Amino acid sequence: MLLQRWVPGILQPPLSVVEQLNLQLAASDVVVASFITYENLPANPAMAMLGTSETELQEVEGVSHKYSPPGRSYIMHYVPFRGLKPRQQYFYKVKSGSNASAWTPVYSFRAPYSSGETRIATYGDMGHSLHNNMGNLKADCESGLIDAIVHMGDHCYNMGFSGDARGDAYMNVFQPVLQSCPWMPIIGNHESSDGDHYKHYEQIAMGEMIGEQEGTGISSTADTALGQHLSLGSLYGAGSHGAVPSNTSRYTSTNIGMLHIAGIDLMNFDAAQIAWLERDLQAANANREQVPWIMVAAHYQLYYNGLSEHWNASAIAFFGEKAELLKGEERFQTCAAESVGTCQTLGDWHLEVSAKLEPLLLKYGVDIFNAGHIHNYEASWPMKNGTACQKDYNNPACPVYVVEGNGGVPGAPGTCVLDDCSGTDWCRVHGSECGAYGRITITDAQTLRYDHVVNSNGNISDTFTIKQSSHGPFATALV
Repeated sequence: MLLQRWVPGILQPPLSVVEQLNLQLAASDVVVASFITYENLPANPAMAMLGTSETELQEVEGVSHKYSPPGRSYIMHYVPFRGLKPRQQYFYKVKSGSNASAWTPVYSFRAPYSSGETRIATYGDMGHSLHNNMGNLKADCESGLIDAIVHMGDHCYNMGFSGDARGDAYMNVFQPVLQSCPWMPIIGNHESSDGDHYKHYEQIAMGEMIGEQEGTGISSTADTALGQHLSLGSLYGAGSHGAVPSNTSRYTSTNIGMLHIAGIDLMNFDAAQIAWLERDLQAANANREQVPWIMVAAHYQLYYNGLSEHWNASAIAFFGEKAELLKGEERFQTCAAESVGTCQTLGDWHLEVSAKLEPLLLKYGVDIFNAGHIHNYEASWPMKNGTACQKDYNNPACPVYVVEGNGGVPGAPGTCVLDDCSGTDWCRVHGSECGAYGRITITDAQTLRYDHVVNSNGNISDTFTIKQSSHGPFATALV
């Protein structure tokens, strides 16, 4: 259900007008309002007015910085809304610190929460496709079916198209959703493959001014406001507000209700990230009485039936952007004969990453591993080390793996088809390429329902419910 169509144009944007407004989920009582303006850097910081009544708003001060990629110049603004009361409806408006900037209309949102029924949407890979999920997410948030959004990487398709206007247009089209429904963005390969080796996703502690300041050593090669929001925005969001702050947007975590969410980067699963993830999951597991469910989300999947069937295919080719344009078997390219011994296969990649990640998922009893990248849907039985623990979801003895990678990529059809998963004992269901997303509803500490929702009509084409009476570490040995 497309919220609206857009065509990148050549007109210059108006000066000092708020654009690309989005609310970032930072903690169970913190949301950060992020937006841009086109103007000179104002002498005063970004401003907001916030309150529980549309007519009684209090001033909140934020921060602003200038960012000037080739051909354009942005003023990036971030205003944190702290100390929010659970599920309370808040009203707000924002503006830059410039006298020429006008206040936005008054918008509203529901605050996050630390207990009770928990409702979020999850998906990866969403752009401007006719069958994207923007309209669905807006309707779901307004009706109370969801309270937050987790976008598992590959935003916009592609930020740099149309002279970098595509990323800006995408965020403006997405604004009617994100101005009222907080989100948690996760890095994808389309955000990390701009040649800077993830540097624009690294950041420093909250409170420091970022941007074009001499002597800071802070730099970014992101060339759209979207790239800046995704990279620097969580500096004021989950990266600094989580229980175990990562101080980076490459990997962050937050809590909402009964769910702990750790968003990670499997494109560069380095030692610093692994050490942080262990600390984060250890703290989350110790907090199970308050937050019983744990989900780890990433752009790249760990398990997927098609990968198992193409164990000897080239990993570089499969994870590259070219493979995303191919269909079916065309995505899987063999390692050239002359590169045998140097070409990393999908099997090699899986063994390398799973050896680092899967022990942590088991050690701290992670309930769900959720991912995008592959443009279809797949849900496993509870499994570990490539083997199903059981063929039901009653008190799983190991994690459940979900791939939900077609929030709205270009060319995605509106009709979804499910089929079985022959080839492995752990794959329960596979879905065709179509616009879709997941809805997670946690009613209590024992019950989590996952719905696979079709973008074009809002129908639920698959659903399963995990019943877990005793959260905690899983055994690491094969059963």
